[in-house]
Amino acid sequence: MKIVLILTSIEVGTIEKVSYNLYKALSNINEVELHVVNLKSSEKDFYRFENLYNIKECRSGNFAVRQIYNLKKVYKLYKIKSLIKPDISITTQEAGTTINLLSFGSEKKIGIFHAPYYQSKSEGKISFYFQFLSYKFLYSKLNAFFCVSKEIKNSISNKFSINDAKLRVVYNVHDFEEIRVKSEEQLPDEEEFLFDGKSIIYVGRFDANKAPNRLIESFYELKKCRKIDDDVKLIFIGSGEENFENYLKNLVLKLDLYENVFFLGFKSNPYKYIKKSTILVSSSFSEGLPGVVIESIFLKTPVVTTNSSLGLWEILDCDNNYDFLLNDIYVANNGIITSNLMESDSENKNIMALNKAIDILINDEKFYNQIKNNDFDFMKLLDEKKIVKNFFQI
Repeated sequence: MKIVLILTSIEVGTIEKVSYNLYKALSNINEVELHVVNLKSSEKDFYRFENLYNIKECRSGNFAVRQIYNLKKVYKLYKIKSLIKPDISITTQEAGTTINLLSFGSEKKIGIFHAPYYQSKSEGKISFYFQFLSYKFLYSKLNAFFCVSKEIKNSISNKFSINDAKLRVVYNVHDFEEIRVKSEEQLPDEEEFLFDGKSIIYVGRFDANKAPNRLIESFYELKKCRKIDDDVKLIFIGSGEENFENYLKNLVLKLDLYENVFFLGFKSNPYKYIKKSTILVSSSFSEGLPGVVIESIFLKTPVVTTNSSLGLWEILDCDNNYDFLLNDIYVANNGIITSNLMESDSENKNIMALNKAIDILINDEKFYNQIKNNDFDFMKLLDEKKIVKNFFQI
């Protein structure tokens, strides 16, 4: 069986990481001849693949020029598929799904969706409008929609007339053995001091949706109220838009937190930092199924997360109690979910809930150890072989 895996990029990111995990899982199946198309080849390419076809990215910032280049990508993908003659094509992001469907081909087409369709609102009206039209008129041509959480599936089925038989929840593949091995690696000597006492870690992109500034503001309030000791450290791993990163660093200076807050930049192995941390915090406004939360719980580092999706409740094994309008905190087996109310006057309440959750996990040692040592039940749904089977049952 010939499969072509079509990736929007192979740079650094959560979707790129789980796409690479899927590639490794499919590569382990003897009867599969696997090919990979990278639609956005650049100097930042991070992962290495066999049978790889690269399509160079357009460097122009002009919208019209980029759309013309996207049409060229459609033609190039058509030519590649004509050469390979795949039985199945798999796309891991919406942009790649659009290009794949426009390139035709008689193979069965699977699209993997990592976020609720309405999350694209944060990218502006034009982007959201095109996304909406794609769902309404184009994506229905897919043979299967694989949604990485229940919320993503619900967001599609509730809004668009798509055959329910095509929609299913298929969780991301995680390489837990690799995570375990990498988490045991030694830290550089100059970074050991970061974990002398208690530590709070953020791992992810720096942007307005991920909202790491919320965590800085919460940390400031906790210090001001003496809810955390002076030696507690706040550690940021990741990168993002330069302007937003500068905003975060200036916020740290403004709040006089520079002795406690550390920006370590991108790390190819974040797991050794997560494992040594006291807690991990996810501060996003909107998420799908955040892999870093899964990885943190696997490494026995409890999490505090904003109520950014039903997916968080799935991970924490409490989706039967999902509360979209959570007004305070919800204590789960492996961490605490905090309010994420969207009204303009609710952000102070959200920060207070974040403070409360961090305070509990940092200062209540008995409760912390209980959360840390609870079983991670969601992992039972992440069996690699069971996940991969879905790709052959369409």
